Amino acid sequence: ITVDISYSKTPEEISRIITTRGQNAVLTRLSQAMERYEPSLCLYVYSYEQTDLADYVRDYYETHPGTLQALPEIQTAFYPNEQSECILEIHMRYPEEQEEMLHRQQSVREEAESAAEYVHFRDNQTEQMQLLYLYLSERFEYDTHTTAMPVYSALCEGVASSTGFARAMQILCEELGIECHTVKGIYNGGDWAWNIVRLDGQYYHIDVMRDVISDSDVLNLNLDSEMSAYSWETSDYPACAIRPDDWPDISTEPDLTDPARGMSINEE
Repeated sequence: ITVDISYSKTPEEISRIITTRGQNAVLTRLSQAMERYEPSLCLYVYSYEQTDLADYVRDYYETHPGTLQALPEIQTAFYPNEQSECILEIHMRYPEEQEEMLHRQQSVREEAESAAEYVHFRDNQTEQMQLLYLYLSERFEYDTHTTAMPVYSALCEGVASSTGFARAMQILCEELGIECHTVKGIYNGGDWAWNIVRLDGQYYHIDVMRDVISDSDVLNLNLDSEMSAYSWETSDYPACAIRPDDWPDISTEPDLTDPARGMSINEE
C-alpha cells in the first residue's frame, strides 16, 4: 500500500494561523490586517458567528478614509463551512502591492498634516475651511475621473472625483478637529459625494468638487434649502437649517403685549 499525503498550505503558512474567539475578535483582526494591507489572513476561530465580512470591509473602508486607501476585493473560505469552530481564511486584493499601498497611505497622512499646518493659525473654523479650500483648489489643475484610490489621487496626483474630494476633506477636517460627515447622495441625477461640516457651531453643506470645477474663488457654505439639485437621506446627517446671521435677536427683553387685545400675555 502506498500512501501519498499532500498539504494545501506550507508549514510556514500553517504556523501563521491565529487562534481567536468570537465575532468581535475576528473583526478586530480583519481591521488590523486591512490597515497593514496584508493580502491574506488565516484564523482558527472558536464560537464563530456568521457575519457578512464583505459588508464589514466595505463599511470599514467608508469610515476610515485616511487609513484604507482602496476597497479590497475579498474572498473567504471556511473549513468546515461556517461552523462555530472553524478555520477562516480571508484573501484581500488591492490595486497595488502591500509596500506601495503603505507608501501611499503615508503620503496621504503627510499631505493631511501639511494642510492642517497651513491653515491652523486662522482665528476660527470658517476661516480655516476657506483657506483649506484655497489650498486644495490651487494645488493642481485637476483631471476629473474616478480611480481605485480616490483620496490619494485627489491629494497627491491631481485626479479628482466627488468621492475623492469628499473623503479627502473628511481626513483634513479630522486633522483640524472639525466635525465632518461624508454624504453619499445624488446630484443632478447622478451618484455624488459631498460633506456636511460644523463650523463655529453651525452646520453647512460643502461640495469641494463642484466648487473646484466651477473655478469658484471661495468654498460655498450651503443650507439645506440651497441644495435643490441634491438629494440624500436626511435622517442620516445633521440638518443645515439656518445661518448665524439669521438667528433671532434675544439680547433684549421680549414685548409681551398682545397688540390685538391690548393686554399682557402674562396677565391673560
